[in-house]
Amino acid sequence: MRDHESYFAPTEIYHPAVNLGRWRHALDSVSQAVEARAIALLIRRPGEASKDLQMLNSTCLKFVRSPWGVYYDLRLSRLQNPDWEFLSKQPTHQPTLDTLIGPPPAVLGKRADYAFLRKRLKIGTRLGVKLNSDKVWFDAMSIAFTESASHVPWSAIEETKFLLPHLSKDVEKGRTFVQLKSRYSAVLTALNRVKVGLAIALPSGDIIVENDETKRILA
Repeated sequence: MRDHESYFAPTEIYHPAVNLGRWRHALDSVSQAVEARAIALLIRRPGEASKDLQMLNSTCLKFVRSPWGVYYDLRLSRLQNPDWEFLSKQPTHQPTLDTLIGPPPAVLGKRADYAFLRKRLKIGTRLGVKLNSDKVWFDAMSIAFTESASHVPWSAIEETKFLLPHLSKDVEKGRTFVQLKSRYSAVLTALNRVKVGLAIALPSGDIIVENDETKRILA
C-alpha cells in the first residue's frame, strides 16, 4: 500500500454522500488502497418489498453489465445470501475472512458462485465486513482479492480498518441527504404549484438554486 493512496481514498469516499454516482470512484480508490480486485457494497433497506442496493467498483460494474454478469445475478448470486447473513451477526468494523463463514476452504472454493467468479473475474480470497450496528439498516462490504493471492495481506486488513469509519459515515450521511433532498424537492414542487418563485444566489449574483416558477419569471 502506497502512502498517497491512503490519503486519497478517504477524500474520495465522502463524495458519494451527496452523489450516489460517485460510489464507483470511491470504491475504486479503496480497492487501490487495499490492493483488491473487486469490491461490492451492500445496502439493505428495511422492509420485505425493498430491493437491496449494491455499489460496485469498476471491475464489478463492468462484470454485472456483461452477459456473464446477468447470468451470475439470475443464477448464482443467491448463493451469497448466507455470507451476508453471517456478516450481519458479526461485530461492526471487524474484517472477516470468507474461510470463517462456515464451509471449509476447499468446499467454499468449489461452490458454484465462487468457481464462476474465479473463472470470469480471477477472484480468489475474500474479506467481508459489517459497516454499522443499526437495528434497521444493514450495510456490509465484500472485498475480493486476486486468485493468485493465497491469503489476504495483513497490510490490506489494516488499511481496511482505517477506511471503514469513513465508509460507515458516508453511507449514513447519504441516507440523511436523500431524505433532505426529497423534502427539498417537495418544497420546490409546492411553490411551483402556487406560482411562487424561489431562488438562492451567491454574493456574485450567480443563482445556485431556483425552482421552475423562478425560471419562468426570469425568462
